[in-house]
Amino acid sequence: MSSRPDSSIRLLNASRRTARIALWTAIGVAIAGIERLLPTPLPWVRLGLANGAALLVLLTMGWTSALFVNLARTAVVALLFGTWASPSFLLSFSGAMVAVLVMALLNWAGGRFIGPVGLSAAGAFFHMLVQFLVATALLVRHTSLLAFAGPSLITAVLSGVLVGLIVQLILTRLPSALLGDGSSTTTSGRKV
Repeated sequence: MSSRPDSSIRLLNASRRTARIALWTAIGVAIAGIERLLPTPLPWVRLGLANGAALLVLLTMGWTSALFVNLARTAVVALLFGTWASPSFLLSFSGAMVAVLVMALLNWAGGRFIGPVGLSAAGAFFHMLVQFLVATALLVRHTSLLAFAGPSLITAVLSGVLVGLIVQLILTRLPSALLGDGSSTTTSGRKV
């Protein structure tokens, strides 16, 4: 009989985790939708505020959950805005995947030394870099596109710093019930 309460608790924890992942995915979709209405410094550059949801999940629930949130957000936004199976979706999806993987690797390797701002800036840099590499290799097939990489990468890093500052603020303000399952630790060492 003692296994029944344990399995009930595990099921409840799994349900809470799934609900948090769905919540942060939905928040990311909403932010991405709003962000599409904002003017951008370059036609193909967005602020990347929606990536903050994935960073929050990475820091509080782990890299696999963050990868799911970012890829699901990218897919849902593509379906909502009609870019599914387009070059735009390919660029967004590949950038989102690599950004989370880079942030997860940096968090694992240097989590005590690299906070949300550093992780976000690195994720934004690699997100943009991968988009340029994919566009150059698969879409344009000419290196002239890389002439735009410099200003775009600088803009991406600045946006990443902004997103990281927002995430850092959120980590200190939101209740842990919304942030994680209690088994993850943020880069600041705060149990959530």
